Amino acid sequence: MEGVSSAGTGASVGRALARIGLLGNPSDGYGGAVLAATIRDFGVEVQIRSDERFLCDGVEVRDWANCDARELAGAAPLLIAALRCFHRHAGPAAARLGPLRMTMTSSVPFRVGLSGSSAIVIAALRALGQRSGIALSGPDLARLALEAETEELDITAGPQDRVIQAHEGVLLMDFHDEWTSEAVELSLLPPLFLAWQTAGGEDSGRTHDEVRPRFLARDPEVVAAMQRFREIAHDGTRALRSRELERFGRLMNENFDLRASLFPIAARDRELVVIARSNGSPAKFCGSGGGVVGVVRDNRDRLEAAYSGAGFSFLVPTAGSCDS
Repeated sequence: MEGVSSAGTGASVGRALARIGLLGNPSDGYGGAVLAATIRDFGVEVQIRSDERFLCDGVEVRDWANCDARELAGAAPLLIAALRCFHRHAGPAAARLGPLRMTMTSSVPFRVGLSGSSAIVIAALRALGQRSGIALSGPDLARLALEAETEELDITAGPQDRVIQAHEGVLLMDFHDEWTSEAVELSLLPPLFLAWQTAGGEDSGRTHDEVRPRFLARDPEVVAAMQRFREIAHDGTRALRSRELERFGRLMNENFDLRASLFPIAARDRELVVIARSNGSPAKFCGSGGGVVGVVRDNRDRLEAAYSGAGFSFLVPTAGSCDS
């Protein structure tokens, strides 16, 4: 299983990588399609050891099956949600787990659209699978991770983060009817950059509060936009495969502009895009705000200076998988 190893100290270890939405987001929660990639620069590791008590991210939880995990601090709610979903999936086989000590470390910047919370859940599920000897397929891993956040914690979330983090690499994912995905060659990606707010952006769940009711009411503007996001993801994948990088860049810009026509954009988030465009690079949100991904041309130094001067963090990421 990808992202799983033994620490050699009696610990079971699960890992997951940050992800960037390249095209199509945020349509995954609306039956759309997304092109996304995992990056090796940021990730999460969850370690599980046997213990006499149940300890979750340093917090003792006496009744993990029935407590309100949302009242706990730190990563504990996500870890407990993952444990509950894993127990439902594994059935009697999960009984062999016994009391556990679950710890989490993360290098993923907070609330900048790199899917740090879903990475915690994916890493926890991988560690639980290793601990119990139950292999989780990519589809099962993604489904359980989505259930952990949406059903256990009432977080508004779409499937793309969990699917790409379960499979890793670069994927075109379509959620129009059933979940489908196809791998895209990593070598086809143009040179990319990330820029983000050091202090983080807004809660991603709140971003959809105004648009989702309109979509459920079949508002023509929202329905048409979600269909166009889906087309953008597919068109962009074809552009990569035909090596039409200028077209790919135009689609990134269209993706952001379409998003901005529907969703509120904070001034600091908009500044992230303005800096890219004013320095000759297309850019769009990595996720729901707080950070952008764009194409680097011959302007890396200029881009980095512009973002650093405005108080943003900057990185040229390495796309790939845990094992690459």
